[in-house]
Amino acid sequence: MKRISTYLLILLFLIATTYFLVFNQKSATMNAVEMAFAVQDTASITKIEVVSRTKKTLTLEKKAVGQWRVNDFYKASPELVSVLLETIKQLSVKFPVGNSAYESVMQQLEKPIKVVKIYTDSPTEPFKEYAIGGVISSGNGTFMLLKGSEQPYVVNIKGLDGNVLPRFSNQLEAWRDRLIFNYAADDIAKIEATYELNPERSFALSVGESNNYTVTSASEKVDLEKKRLNKPVAATYLNSFKRLYSEAYENDYPKIDSIRNSKAFCRLKITDKNGKIKQLN
Repeated sequence: MKRISTYLLILLFLIATTYFLVFNQKSATMNAVEMAFAVQDTASITKIEVVSRTKKTLTLEKKAVGQWRVNDFYKASPELVSVLLETIKQLSVKFPVGNSAYESVMQQLEKPIKVVKIYTDSPTEPFKEYAIGGVISSGNGTFMLLKGSEQPYVVNIKGLDGNVLPRFSNQLEAWRDRLIFNYAADDIAKIEATYELNPERSFALSVGESNNYTVTSASEKVDLEKKRLNKPVAATYLNSFKRLYSEAYENDYPKIDSIRNSKAFCRLKITDKNGKIKQLN
């Protein structure tokens, strides 16, 4: 009798252990899927869509390695795209939303601030999609919910003092590349600077063989033939067109038409050694 009882206890222990292992593993796997906001292989990402609460969509699409377009119109800022990809890679769950806040957070995520869709192999079916809600009271986390999941989480990047919401902007001008000129001095054949308000200051700097510089004036009032060219200054000027950025774009400025109709302070025209011309008015 004692032997039967011992066997029975062992059997019950094995059943309980098997039940625990099977169902605990199932629960852990389910949670891991619900928590998988990050995409480790960001090189596989071909397109990212950020949809606002008002259904305004911003699309970043990879055209080649390191080359992205925003809304298929502007060249996207490589620096900002790099930050976004690194953000997508490093997204980490801080903790699940608890029972006390569950309903209010889920209501918030029914009309999320942003919806992010990440594409890899398929151009029409997202590889990953999640809703982004508000920021927690400390500011160091954002409510997020994967599509198909019923458990929201507070998500952030480890070590980030802040939250990731601003990195998912869907403002077109914010993503537009601000690079204006990017010339190495050795690639420039000629620079023409035209000052409409002070034409006597207008000039052209040409680069010949062996960095032989020539400066000519656009004004008949200025005679440069008798003046000695300062070569270090000319060299410095040529080097100033490497990675030259604008501060921002002001397309919504209320007096933009007035600016367009006024005379420019300076018009720049750069010709490279392949004969390609780029102008800034």
